[in-house]
Amino acid sequence: MAKTAEPDPPWDPLDGSGIDDRPVAFGFLLGYLDLAFRGVQEYATYRELVLGPWLEVERRRGGFGLRQWRRTVHERSMFSVPEHLGSIRVRMDFRDPPGLLRRRAPGPEPVDARRQVELRVGTPKISLIVDAVDEGRAVRLLGLAREVAERFRRQLD
Repeated sequence: MAKTAEPDPPWDPLDGSGIDDRPVAFGFLLGYLDLAFRGVQEYATYRELVLGPWLEVERRRGGFGLRQWRRTVHERSMFSVPEHLGSIRVRMDFRDPPGLLRRRAPGPEPVDARRQVELRVGTPKISLIVDAVDEGRAVRLLGLAREVAERFRRQLD
């Protein structure tokens, strides 16, 4: 019985460079993101924040490849009820970019760019989006989102 030769795997330009461009499951990314949130809570500035659990946002019809989770953020202070600052939403976009002959499925609702922090621009693309009722709370949550983004990037290095 003759042994059939297996074809050589396709050449990967990133092979040997140390760059891992393989797709990553959302569960791992959400775990790393949660670690980044917990790490930021060790800073004196954010020690009084109370984070709610991650709750998945219902996907729009045709929204395959797009996953979103939301968590509430409260700030506790001595001798008073915790103040609701708003929520932070994480959006993970696993969809392929549109090609010459390929249309992209309907995307998510537009977001104010001033309230969005990009964590990752590859596949999946990851963003943190701040939802707050006023500008003061939004600024506080944007500071938190930027610190989380920095810790998240350092963890993946």
